[in-house]
Amino acid sequence: MSSADIFSALSVVVSGLAALLAAYYSRRSLRFSAKAEMYSKNAIENASQANVISANAWLEQYMSNVRIWADEACDAIAVAVHSLKADQESKEAMLVDALSKLSSLIDRGRWFFPNLWSDEYGQHKEPAYRGVRQPILDALVNAYNLIDKLRQSGGELHVQELIHYQRSFVSEVQKTLNPQRRNEEMNRIKRQFDIAERLRNIE
Repeated sequence: MSSADIFSALSVVVSGLAALLAAYYSRRSLRFSAKAEMYSKNAIENASQANVISANAWLEQYMSNVRIWADEACDAIAVAVHSLKADQESKEAMLVDALSKLSSLIDRGRWFFPNLWSDEYGQHKEPAYRGVRQPILDALVNAYNLIDKLRQSGGELHVQELIHYQRSFVSEVQKTLNPQRRNEEMNRIKRQFDIAERLRNIE
């Protein structure tokens, strides 16, 4: 066998080995790529679940704060309602106490229920007071105005009208704390995370 034949045979062998090595590393690369993709999907899924848990914790805290705020508001109106059973001096003190607490609660309520359409109404006011109050705060404002008017006039408190505002407030609070609504809100949040995950997959 001539030298040319030997070199030709060696060339074929080397080429074959190179092809085998290339195929081996190609398959290995595909396996690593598949594992990396699996780990990436698991990481995204875990992150999505963590986001849902975080959002749920935030919602629970929000609802808890609203519940505490609503409890204080109900207590303040109840003081005004029961002031009818007190003597004149105690009645005055109870009404002033109720007004003081309601004034604070109305402003604090704006943190939970900010005014609507703030870009369209009341532009001359401070930012938190622009727009239109939500019904849940309207009930407290109406109760405050009634108590203040009757305290200043010295007239008898129209307890049924005040109870009406109290019940309106309680009804609005119940709408907010409604478990069914909370479930719907959590589903809405989860859908948002699902959409975000699909967008990441597209990218």
